[in-house]
Amino acid sequence: MDWLYRLTAPLQQRAWRKAADDRPTTLAWPGWEKARRIGIVFDARAEEGYLESLRQVVSALQGQQRAVALIGWTGEMRPKNALYSGRQLIFTDDFAWNGGVQGGNALEFMQSEFDLVVALHRSEDSPIDYLVARTPAGLRVSLTGANDFYDVRYHSADRLPMDYFRALSAWLAKIPSR
Repeated sequence: MDWLYRLTAPLQQRAWRKAADDRPTTLAWPGWEKARRIGIVFDARAEEGYLESLRQVVSALQGQQRAVALIGWTGEMRPKNALYSGRQLIFTDDFAWNGGVQGGNALEFMQSEFDLVVALHRSEDSPIDYLVARTPAGLRVSLTGANDFYDVRYHSADRLPMDYFRALSAWLAKIPSR
């Protein structure tokens, strides 16, 4: 089956690139003080130390009485005979041949509503933009990108997520609720 997914990869990636043309479902932004549901999307193939810093971010946000959904793109097929309970990972087989979500953690994430969704990575060969565009959210934040469906592009020189979220939190507090 791996060969089949390799054949369909260009079709999936083309569908994922079209995410910038979508009109996402936007909820009311309650303001940073009242934001309780936060989704964080990242590339699980990121450098060493990155995941540990993400765990610190989740702990810090949970300490502020916020619910955090963390989901990471692996870029691989789901390994057979492997249990991923408690790990929010998405695999290529969570997506159909045409790029649409067909199950797994990706579908669960897209069916949730968030006050804030933060995309820590973006690339044309990943479904991160596709997921963020189709997830109902009050505010969407990315690090970089063109003028597309994200509400805010907050770039910081901080490499690790904990430092980035400290700076982002101060900035989000300035955005009024709508």
